[in-house]
Amino acid sequence: MAGTGQVVLLVLIGLFLGFSFTTWMRTKLQICPVVEEPVTPKPPPMFENLPPDKRLLFVGIMTARKFLNTRALTVYQTWAQTMPGKLAFFSSYDSVSDYDIPVVALPRVTDDYPPQKKSFMMLKFMYDNYIDKFEWFMRADDDVYVKAEKMEAFLRSINSSKPLFMGQSGMGKKEELGQLGIASDENFCMGGPGMIFSRETLRRMAPHIQHCVSHLYSFHEDVEIGRCVRQFANISCTWTYEVTPQMLRSHAFFDALKTRDLRYNTLKLMREIRDMDILLNNKETIDDRLSFHPEFNKYPASSKEDTLSWDFISRSIFSDTNANPKRGLETPLKQILEDIRMQLMSSANEVSRERGRIIDFKEILYGYHRHNPLHSSDWILDILMIYKKYRGRKMTVPVRKHVYLQQVFSDIEFLEEVSESEPTDDSEGGQQNLFKILQDNVGLNAYPGGLFGESEPSQEMQHNKVIHFVLPLSGRFPTFRRFMLTFEKMCLMTDEAVKLVVVLFRHNKEDATDETLELIASLRSKYPNYDFSLVQAKGPFSRALALEMGARQVSNDALLFFVDVDMYFNQAFLKRVRLNTLQGKQVYFPIVFSQFDPETVYGDAILSQPHNYLDITEHTGYWRQFGFGIACMYNSDLRTVGGFDLSIIGWGKEDVDLYTKIVNSNLTIFRTADPGIVHVYHAIDCDENLEPAQLTMCSGTRASTYGSVPKLAEIIYASENLLHPTTTTVQSGTLKEKITSKQALRAV
Repeated sequence: MAGTGQVVLLVLIGLFLGFSFTTWMRTKLQICPVVEEPVTPKPPPMFENLPPDKRLLFVGIMTARKFLNTRALTVYQTWAQTMPGKLAFFSSYDSVSDYDIPVVALPRVTDDYPPQKKSFMMLKFMYDNYIDKFEWFMRADDDVYVKAEKMEAFLRSINSSKPLFMGQSGMGKKEELGQLGIASDENFCMGGPGMIFSRETLRRMAPHIQHCVSHLYSFHEDVEIGRCVRQFANISCTWTYEVTPQMLRSHAFFDALKTRDLRYNTLKLMREIRDMDILLNNKETIDDRLSFHPEFNKYPASSKEDTLSWDFISRSIFSDTNANPKRGLETPLKQILEDIRMQLMSSANEVSRERGRIIDFKEILYGYHRHNPLHSSDWILDILMIYKKYRGRKMTVPVRKHVYLQQVFSDIEFLEEVSESEPTDDSEGGQQNLFKILQDNVGLNAYPGGLFGESEPSQEMQHNKVIHFVLPLSGRFPTFRRFMLTFEKMCLMTDEAVKLVVVLFRHNKEDATDETLELIASLRSKYPNYDFSLVQAKGPFSRALALEMGARQVSNDALLFFVDVDMYFNQAFLKRVRLNTLQGKQVYFPIVFSQFDPETVYGDAILSQPHNYLDITEHTGYWRQFGFGIACMYNSDLRTVGGFDLSIIGWGKEDVDLYTKIVNSNLTIFRTADPGIVHVYHAIDCDENLEPAQLTMCSGTRASTYGSVPKLAEIIYASENLLHPTTTTVQSGTLKEKITSKQALRAV
């Protein structure tokens, strides 16, 4: 026992001495700590000089420092590469990635949970640095996958200039109801699936973020963002039913695909039935045009005038029916050719695996196309393909193939449209109003703004909308007097809701300021209830400046009609102006009918012809498909796109510039041939001092007014002098010039 006691005593003494020695060493020795070098985060990306296809969406991804090399890197290497915009990863103040990915280290922000401050500071950073570079802004987590192409299609279908806050709406957990500081009819966009802000929403909300951070009511950052958006942008997260119009459009698209397949199967069945009826000598066979097999000579022409000519297609289109006989391939034609290519290759390679070969498309060498609106659209194409055999004896050889295609049209059907306000008589078996049926049975009024989005103005309001004519003028008093006679007949004498703004420039050669003032004064005294405004401008004439000055004379909600003094119009056109122009949504660019030189059209009988300005035929004029000077839009929409370019002097080019701005905006352009407005012929004198682009436009317009191609050809063929290289004199209106026969033929 004594030995055991001594061992225990020695152990205790050893422990005491060891503890004492360790304590003494800690006090006497200085341990140098390991100093880590501070890591400086990279500067945030600024995304300068972005191309247009990368300016749609900016995605801010909330992450943490520990996930930068894993989750963030995976996102950047996958769906981020296909985004129609840019993205960046937002993390704590000391965040640095080992990889070259866009990281924003938010000052004075940590990775602690809950991330309210991180989320708000991310939105503040977007506003400060990117608000004018992108249309849409998205807040997302680092574990979200975004289908970029579907996101792009969805966002481009929505107006980004409106305040919108989109995502999966929520109202909190059941046990949290009444504890989040939101009303029973309010919601927020849940953070998990992501939130999308329009530029306008972020613009309204971001300046007040500091206030929102200082007044938090919960630990949920998505709830607090929703509260901040609701307070300062005055909107909430989109409810499910607000997406109903988008769903209906998608459903209609897929229904259209199904309908196309059903129609094709029906077409094949009808042709088989007709073939069997012919074999069985059945006289009661199907006589529908769709039951006939494709054939180019099914409907032979009964006269020379009815014969359809073919357009020749190679690198360009060569046509004898177009005002431009050689032109580039238009976008619709390119799409049709691409559809033909896809269908042809799909059919050619349908059994490629079984046969051990594949056929690749190379190019369309040339082709022919004709279009008969009553019957069909016909194609003959010479296509170069590459035949590749990979089974057995391998080979690769070029193959040329002629393809004959015909798209048959069904019979013409006439449907009577029933107005929404038109009364119906169901008791007598009359046609019932379709809108009323939908309203009663489907419940259109259950959706804000109706079934297809925001409600349109009522027909009565739209029909009574005041049209503000804006007319630039410099000299040309006789033409102005004719325009005012049309204006008086169509507007003043019929009590149309119109106003007229004339912007007058002095003309160096034919100044008629006094006569113009006198004519307007006489109309003011004759029609005292109408508003006539005259703005006198200084300096050289500029149509862009004139239209801009005229537009600034009226209110922001005014319906503008930019018109020229050479125009003739009727009341039906004014009705279409009101119906086809929708504020914030749609502008109207009518395709104007322009008259040919009457001396070419009527010849010696010109004096006996009555002045029928609405005589629209292929021999009296042409449609100005590339003229954009006559336009109808609301003043607010003109301001949205930036107005006219005031650096453009003279006539021309300002209309193309404005049209391009509208194409690049969220506004829809409605463009159609309008038979109610005509450009009355006048001799065109192109100033040689114009800029080259404007002079080219003017010369092209002048050449197109001489007459139709068949009429000019008839004149040339009837004159032996023009068919030989001699010098001759050609008279066109008031313009006389000496030209050779080659120049005359070139004009045609």
